Amino acid sequence: MDLTSEFTGAEVACRGISVLFEELESSGRSPDVLLSGVRYPLEYIRNENQRIDWESYRTLMANAGRIWTDEELVRIGGALVHSRWAYPLAVIARFFYSVTNAYLWLAQPQTGGVNLYFSCVQYTARKTGRKRLDFSYTMREGYEPCRELHFMLKGLLTQLPTVVGLEPAAVELEQTPNGARYEVRAPRGQPLARIRTALGLPFTITKRIRELRKAHELLHVRFRELEAHIARCKRTEDDLLAKQERYRTLTEEAYDTITETDGEGRFVYVSPNFGEALGYAPGELDGEQGLELVHPEDREKLGAAFVNLVGTGVSQKPAYRVRRRDGSWIWAESTANIYRTPSGETRVVIISRDITERKQVEEELRIANERMRTLVANAPVALLAVDQNGVVTVCEGRGFEAAGMKPSDLVGRSLLQVYRDSPGVRVHGRRAVEEYFQRALAGEDFSITLEVGEHAFETRHTPIRSESGEVIGLIGVATDITQRVQAEEERTRLEAEVQQAQKLESLGVLAGGIAHDFNNLLTSILGHAELTLADLDETSPVRAHIERIRDAGRHATDLTRQLLAYAGRTHVRVEPVNLSRLVESMADLLKVSISKKAALSCEPAADLPAIDADAAQITQVVLNLITNASEALGEEGGRITLRTGAVELDRGELARTYASENLPEGPYVYLDVEDTGVGMDEETKSKIFDPFFTTKFPGRGVGLAAVRGIIRVHGGAIQVRSRPGHGTTFRVLLPRREQVEEVPVEAHPSGEAWSAGGTVLVVDDEEGVRDVTEAILPRFGFEVLTAADGPTAVEFLRAHRDEIVTVLLDMTMPEMDGEEVFRELTRIRPDLPILVMSGYAEHEAVTRFTGSGYAGFLQKPFTIQVLERTLREALAQRGPGSAE
Repeated sequence: MDLTSEFTGAEVACRGISVLFEELESSGRSPDVLLSGVRYPLEYIRNENQRIDWESYRTLMANAGRIWTDEELVRIGGALVHSRWAYPLAVIARFFYSVTNAYLWLAQPQTGGVNLYFSCVQYTARKTGRKRLDFSYTMREGYEPCRELHFMLKGLLTQLPTVVGLEPAAVELEQTPNGARYEVRAPRGQPLARIRTALGLPFTITKRIRELRKAHELLHVRFRELEAHIARCKRTEDDLLAKQERYRTLTEEAYDTITETDGEGRFVYVSPNFGEALGYAPGELDGEQGLELVHPEDREKLGAAFVNLVGTGVSQKPAYRVRRRDGSWIWAESTANIYRTPSGETRVVIISRDITERKQVEEELRIANERMRTLVANAPVALLAVDQNGVVTVCEGRGFEAAGMKPSDLVGRSLLQVYRDSPGVRVHGRRAVEEYFQRALAGEDFSITLEVGEHAFETRHTPIRSESGEVIGLIGVATDITQRVQAEEERTRLEAEVQQAQKLESLGVLAGGIAHDFNNLLTSILGHAELTLADLDETSPVRAHIERIRDAGRHATDLTRQLLAYAGRTHVRVEPVNLSRLVESMADLLKVSISKKAALSCEPAADLPAIDADAAQITQVVLNLITNASEALGEEGGRITLRTGAVELDRGELARTYASENLPEGPYVYLDVEDTGVGMDEETKSKIFDPFFTTKFPGRGVGLAAVRGIIRVHGGAIQVRSRPGHGTTFRVLLPRREQVEEVPVEAHPSGEAWSAGGTVLVVDDEEGVRDVTEAILPRFGFEVLTAADGPTAVEFLRAHRDEIVTVLLDMTMPEMDGEEVFRELTRIRPDLPILVMSGYAEHEAVTRFTGSGYAGFLQKPFTIQVLERTLREALAQRGPGSAE
């Protein structure tokens, strides 16, 4: 960056500032203390030929004032005289003989040494006696004085006489609002004698004046002689000017440019329009080597033409590129003639013309032709020209390349024969091909579709007519429409998948709603069944019936879990799971879960990577698939094989699965459940994951639909391979985790009698849930308040603020939903522990009820033991004394 380009009249020369840094470095301190706030680097400022702006100079001097005292600044200013300014000040003293005059010289505009350094400062000096003067400086308007400069300048003025061997001057400093004033008293002595002695210059003013007068008389004589010579030349000059004007008009007004070079190619004349065309000022190219302006690639050619002209006198007319001053290039074309001057020097006159536009047009035409040729040769179509006999005369393009056919394979062959007889070529409407050609040769267009191998082409044929209108051939264009056909097939497939996804989504919403409502009913059924069993004697005849009701409710709970799994509304309790170990641990359970006529074999892979999964849900997946495989064997029996392993899946493999959306490519762990049963056709395979679909008998449940829901929640996929009569293989694919970790088994604390006090507020719009909790809670020592809606619950809390110890709050209610009621209750009692109940999965409640007041989740339906444990954990959060 050129810093000097930013300066104005306030610029300051850097010379002399180096003394500050030398003084600083001599004390072992860093120069950075002077540069704080200054925007110039040290190397720049220490260069005496550089300049900085006044504000940066003031900042630098202010930094110096914080380092040195005023007296030290005076001493440093005096050091300037004996460093960089010693010689110029000695010269000052030499020509003005006295120290006082030297001071006055400093204040003279344009010539004073100080003025050269500070252009924003006005210096004045006024004699007040033989050895006294008043020296002052004033800042120009818009600039502030620099206090530290006052003292630096005082030291300089003080030490100035020492340059010529005198004692220091006495200087009094008086600071003013816009500068400073100095009263200088020069020392006594004989400065002239001392200067002459010190410099060894014995001369006098009188001798110098005599020499100057003699020189003046000699110059006067020479001047008279020159006047006579000029008069003689003037006449010759007028003649030359007339001729020059004629040639100037010819060269400047001509369209072409004219240049003249010597025998070595240097310009001796350049017409104005030549320099103007290249962006050079008149005379700027004089003496320059012409070849230096020529493009490096054209110099050899032009240099050879120049050498040939000089040697033989024969002119050529080469085209070449010439560099303009701005670096751009123009094209020129030249003719040249050679002649010799009277003194025998070789001269070459070159007449040049700018042909840039012509070259641009030629280049554009060349590029257009090349582009057209490239487009035709590389076009994804096949362009055919056929004569009136049906023979291909021209074939270009890469349209048939995908089908393994080259353009050269068609040239010289009958197009009708190619369409009709080539192996692997199928024409839609084959019987009409000959008729099409006859109609095209009669003047009609026609189109046909070809299938070449796995590729499809659409071909269109247009007649070519002569000037008389006679059809002399055909133009054919064949376009590869394979991707379009495939895209249409893919669109059809995607539409079917979207319809299937929408159907499954609708069924999922329905299944989730049913499971939620069913869980509310099961809460009442199981709760009352357990209460009844708790009150019945072991010998009661109705006990067995009540136990069957309880067991049926538990089985119904499993069914609702499957419904929630299908709806994707189950919560995955993720932990590292080794699929091989899981299958091995289930061996006994799996054997009793299948038909006695089925033979089960397990092939777990060793060192199988772990997956992140809910072990209970994956267990349910294995059981469902095993049960499904067992039923597929039928009465004849067969073999079921469980196999685990690891696999890398790419995008193509994932596209052939029943997968979650946007599964990533990469490593997966798989579980195969393979049976030798009857297998399935494509129609059956398309429905196996629909809820309640079965090939056995109605009412089988949502087994495979729940399996798909669980796998979708785990971010996995399912592959199904089956053919009628060849069995079926279900492959479950789950993402592999990076490392295997053993999951510690939590120890469940043993049950113990527990009772508590206080009031529990139960908020649920289901009467059965309110009734059963109202019956269970007194067994734990609680009093119970029940509310069927949110507003009632809020009023109860306001009325019994200090009595209520916890709240059982349903998540889904009319008027005010559970989230709104939760906010109102915590606003009234921020410390109140609230248990959220729901027939949906826990993760939905956790995401909506986190924060102060949330004490836990109660999944419907719940048992008395689960309700007791959840209440104990919630009340334990209140601290000691909350429960006994």
